[in-house]
Amino acid sequence: MSHPWAVDRGCPASCAARPDPRVPPGELARRYAALAYTLSRAVARGGRLAQPRVLRGEARAVLGALGVRLEVARAEAARLEAVRLEAARGVRLSAGGRGAGTLVVANHISWLDVVALLAVER
Repeated sequence: MSHPWAVDRGCPASCAARPDPRVPPGELARRYAALAYTLSRAVARGGRLAQPRVLRGEARAVLGALGVRLEVARAEAARLEAVRLEAARGVRLSAGGRGAGTLVVANHISWLDVVALLAVER
């Protein structure tokens, strides 16, 4: 029975017939070491971690340490840059109008998408 909180993988077992190869043990150890270093560096930043630029950089570093490549579509990257420029110029957009705000809702079943959203947040 389907309900609003049901997790739909959207992929039957047949779509994963050719999974990616496993990460070799040496590379796995390197990634764990890089992740431990990155997280300890982020903790050492203390209150500066609350600064958007610093948080974005640390989130990107976490993804890099894990070997995750993050791709942002060109149209979305251009939109993010336009929003950043509007904010830098002090442009206020009225509620209900174009660009009144953005609510990002992620139906996440892991922590990785949270880090990915932080990596591109402006």
